[in-house]
Amino acid sequence: MNWHHSHNGRNQLRADQPSHQSARLQRLETLNRAHEFTLQKKVIMQQNANFLIGRFIRIWCLSALSSLPLWAAEGEPPVVNPGPQGGPPSDAIVLFDGKDLSQWGDGKGAPAR
Repeated sequence: MNWHHSHNGRNQLRADQPSHQSARLQRLETLNRAHEFTLQKKVIMQQNANFLIGRFIRIWCLSALSSLPLWAAEGEPPVVNPGPQGGPPSDAIVLFDGKDLSQWGDGKGAPAR
């Protein structure tokens, strides 16, 4: 039952119309339910996005790993001759043999000493 202002200026109690407070409460409850539903949708969308991103990263990593050469796929590694005693192995690139400085500089453009 609600109070209703009649045409003659008197307030009358009427049971046929909901009060403004109950109508407002119903609107708030509806908005609250809609907000909760929206939040649930956002959570589900975030979970789906995380799943898809994780799946993409896994696939990308596996494809990158599959292109790497593996020893078993290419056969045995080459045999390296250790070279003479005190000398470099056969696959070494000798930068300085300890004797000739003609190919070296001091960093300022002058020959190394």
